[in-house]
Amino acid sequence: MKITADSLNHYFGKTDLYSDFDVQQAAQALAGSVKYATVASPNQDEIDRAPFLGLHEYLEKTFPAVHEKFEKTVINEMSLLYYWPGSDSSLKPALFMGHLDVVPVAPGTEDDWTHPAYGGVIADDFVWGRGSSDCKSMVIGVLSAAEYLINKGYTPKRGIYLAFGHDEEVLGVNGAGETAKYLEAQGVSLEFVLDEGGGFILGDTYGAPGKLLANVNIFEKGYVDMAVNAYSKGGHSSRPGKGTALGVVAKAIVAIESNPFTPEMNEVVLAMCKALAPYATEEPFKTLMADPEGNQKEIMDFFLSDDKLAPMLHTTIACNMISGSPAPNVLPQRVESVVNLRLAPQETVDKVLEHMKKATEGLDVDVHVLKGRNPSGISKAESYGMDIIKSAVAEFFPEAGFVPGLIMGGTDACHYENLCDCCYRFRPMIDGMVLGHTVHGTDERQGIPALGQGVRTLIHIMKTACID
Repeated sequence: MKITADSLNHYFGKTDLYSDFDVQQAAQALAGSVKYATVASPNQDEIDRAPFLGLHEYLEKTFPAVHEKFEKTVINEMSLLYYWPGSDSSLKPALFMGHLDVVPVAPGTEDDWTHPAYGGVIADDFVWGRGSSDCKSMVIGVLSAAEYLINKGYTPKRGIYLAFGHDEEVLGVNGAGETAKYLEAQGVSLEFVLDEGGGFILGDTYGAPGKLLANVNIFEKGYVDMAVNAYSKGGHSSRPGKGTALGVVAKAIVAIESNPFTPEMNEVVLAMCKALAPYATEEPFKTLMADPEGNQKEIMDFFLSDDKLAPMLHTTIACNMISGSPAPNVLPQRVESVVNLRLAPQETVDKVLEHMKKATEGLDVDVHVLKGRNPSGISKAESYGMDIIKSAVAEFFPEAGFVPGLIMGGTDACHYENLCDCCYRFRPMIDGMVLGHTVHGTDERQGIPALGQGVRTLIHIMKTACID
């Protein structure tokens, strides 16, 4: 059965539970948050603070119960941390997360949007606009869940933290990174973390056609931007000599792409394959997933033959950018190529740099890291927090399968690993990848029925883990 926006309700269970939750009110709250163009920058001084501070005020007005019950701390001017102490201090608190920042709208595409990117328009059962899906739907969802529970008169036994960073899209160092340091300095230890980053996917890629899968990510790949530079004295292009700096960098790029990283079967992929076994109906997955331990070589060979699956096994190399001469008749004095790498569990930033230098050995280039982050730790596939999430999925999406996995991109969850070994990435809303909506592109939007069922799921997770 193909999943469409009109058929989503077919996958919803327990619609009578928290049936008094006001979905339209949550949609209005999300629409209002989208109107704040909270665009991040890796340089803290370059961020326009006004939209972030405006969003802070908006959230305070929209969620008054949260702001009355929770202790609020502002981190680095733009990130938010909330805490509702539990009655049982022997229980580690849980952390529910999202991020306030969004990626910018690509210049020149503003008129391509069906509705203005920062209009916060509600139309056709969607909230339209940049950040509506990634990740203000999670922020509004978490706050809506907490607001609902407070208004129902509940009080937590387990403490509840809410954390919303302001620079997740640019590695999150100043937002989630500083928030985690703040909590660590207070001696906080967490039971589990729930962030965005995972979600519902279709099983077609994994030999389970038509099967809806709840993909809870337990690992995220590392991130490195690597510069490859070459220099020359420059001059007029009519006298290029024996070659240019651009030619040297081009040779370096060829050398880098000709030296890929060695793939390895990692424990995340193995855990995912084991979980897929009950759902895989197509070959070769059906046979391979029946015994992942014994079929590791065959699984690796198959994954490496598929461009969607191969990145799960190795560090990827993407030579994306190059800059040089300002004019065609001027020899470049400096040429820089930026290579983006996403690191598999077996790599580190230092190991990747060593690999790149070795690949370009003998070429007159300077190779160095512009920015980078090691891969996350691998969270427990079996834990109290995972059991709570799994149980909620079974209740609210009874037809969905459940698989742990890894995320190719990044989230803020990785910053909390010193506080917790159960950092999970799962946004419980069926749309996005399932319906083919763009996230960082034109016409980003969040389905309202999916938002409502997602918030009910978050209410249940928060209530089950922290109150019951």
